[in-house]
Amino acid sequence: MLKNKNFSDNLIMFISVLSFTLFDREGFIEYFYATQMFFYAYYFIFVFKRKIIWVNIIKFTKIYFIFLFFCLSSILWTLDQTETFSKVITIFIISINTIITYDFFNKSNTIKPFLFAIITSTYINLLIVLNFIPDSSIYWDQWRFQGTRDNPNYLASLQLLSISSVIILNKLFSIRFFLLKYIINFSIIASTYIVFSTGSKKGIIFCAVLLVYLIIDYLVLTKMKFKKLIFILIIITSLINFSSYLFELNESVEVLRVVNRFTELIEGDGKSTTQRTSFIVEGFGVFVDNPILGIGIGSLKALFGTYSHSNFIEILSGIGFVGFLIFYSLYFNIFLVLSRFKNRNKIFFYILLLCLLFMDFTQVTYYYKFSILTLLFIGFIIENLDTLTKNKTN
Repeated sequence: MLKNKNFSDNLIMFISVLSFTLFDREGFIEYFYATQMFFYAYYFIFVFKRKIIWVNIIKFTKIYFIFLFFCLSSILWTLDQTETFSKVITIFIISINTIITYDFFNKSNTIKPFLFAIITSTYINLLIVLNFIPDSSIYWDQWRFQGTRDNPNYLASLQLLSISSVIILNKLFSIRFFLLKYIINFSIIASTYIVFSTGSKKGIIFCAVLLVYLIIDYLVLTKMKFKKLIFILIIITSLINFSSYLFELNESVEVLRVVNRFTELIEGDGKSTTQRTSFIVEGFGVFVDNPILGIGIGSLKALFGTYSHSNFIEILSGIGFVGFLIFYSLYFNIFLVLSRFKNRNKIFFYILLLCLLFMDFTQVTYYYKFSILTLLFIGFIIENLDTLTKNKTN
């Protein structure tokens, strides 16, 4: 049935996921690991108490372990053993986490707490960006809002996931409490505002993609009056919010900066755009010179002094085309499973997966714990898509 009414199971999943969104960063990392240790302890008590000790090692986990092994092997030919070893340790931790987390998903069916935790993180970041939390200066990277992440782009990605969580809850779950429905759906406005505050070009673009999908799906294809009312209100409010920015364009430094970032992207003459383009071009040149095995995972930093800001380039240059195929077979496998369903909801998951893939052009995710956890979670939902859809309609 994929339902779990056990309060402790739901609470521990909620806290675990929320810790990824709040504490997995510099200055708070000890809270993150403490929370994860508590989650692991609960997991082992959970499986032994209920006598379900068997562990289902899914294809996703097997692929990521193969990726781990290949990254570990690259120590033999890497340009920077220290950096490569550091990345391997992180990937190993993520590999163990995928086993435990998926097994807990599968045995406890705690999908909704995962989604609620992400939406909760949006409201926490909204309080921060509106200066309701003291000493909020640590949550900004100059003028760009980075909130509870170490990077504005990662925060923008988290908000895209938050919008996606609202869509998934509306499509696959029944929310009984009327007020809770409004709180959940209003988070779309909060996420949109936060994405804009990050100044992330790709975040704003893909946020627009998701909002367009919402308009088409809920206002055109969906016939449920309540949902139409909710999303009409959301869109009207969003337009009013955006219009207020336009009217204050001359006074709003943030809006001008965001506009300038898009102008730089189109003209290709901005410092950020120029640097990232240079890293991608030079990184691809490293791959061309070492196409099979690369120069060792994470070693591009030894050449550039920083990472390339592109997951594709980091993997291609680090462990070559072989490693690239291994890692992105994670996506291929999920797409393959999704293609087998005859379910209207799969259109949204195609859009979501494509957004995540395109975002990998300008951010590094192969050793980013929450990115891999997100992909694992999306895969779990897709595996159970028909069951979840039937539960919603019944």
